[in-house]
Amino acid sequence: RRAWPRPRGAPPLQGWGMFGDSLTGRRRSAQVEIRRATAEQLREVVALRIAVFYPMQVTNYEFHQQVYERLLERQRQGAVCLVATAPDGTVVGTVEFSSADFDNTTMEYVGANRKAYAMDWAVKETHRRMGIATRLLEHIEAYALQVGYEELWLHCERTNESAFKFYKNQGFTPVLPSPATLAWTRRRLPFREPSSYFLLKRCVGSGAAAPAAAAAAEAEAPPGLEATAAAAREARA
Repeated sequence: RRAWPRPRGAPPLQGWGMFGDSLTGRRRSAQVEIRRATAEQLREVVALRIAVFYPMQVTNYEFHQQVYERLLERQRQGAVCLVATAPDGTVVGTVEFSSADFDNTTMEYVGANRKAYAMDWAVKETHRRMGIATRLLEHIEAYALQVGYEELWLHCERTNESAFKFYKNQGFTPVLPSPATLAWTRRRLPFREPSSYFLLKRCVGSGAAAPAAAAAAEAEAPPGLEATAAAAREARA
């Protein structure tokens, strides 16, 4: 069995499915590169997720393996995992998103036909308040523009006020509960449904995505992602 990288310190759990604390009030910028995770980086992604979301499981290697195998399965189903890497190559941030999460579910015909669900945002404790969460979101939007997604969806725990403020500042709005959204949330988050917001953001300019760009975005490392992310920033301004 491969040895898992041990995080130097497990940060306190600051709410499910989020970056941890201190999302707002950014103090300094981080020099990071955002790109699609390579196969070699997936174990680092798993270690970071567990350190942020499940600190009590940091030394549980069977749990690491379960999360890793689930991540591989989602990759096979078309999920995209982005990573933020420091100059030394260390993974300091990550997020995952997929359109397949809504297929054959009560959410399939809610909202736009082409939509994606984002999950497992995590930023290393030593690199928070540096704008990494914003950079990751910009790149999700860039990918959305390339493949023609019209909407981004995600969940945010109601008690995580800093995360909710961050998402609202980035253009996400809470969705009023409906039988379809509640059924999907209960299936997806059986233990957290009453305590979470379902948030939606419409992708600016996604309708203009060309088929060639969509094909390119399906490649292992989508070209032009940095430029498209910059375009997404300008569209929001």
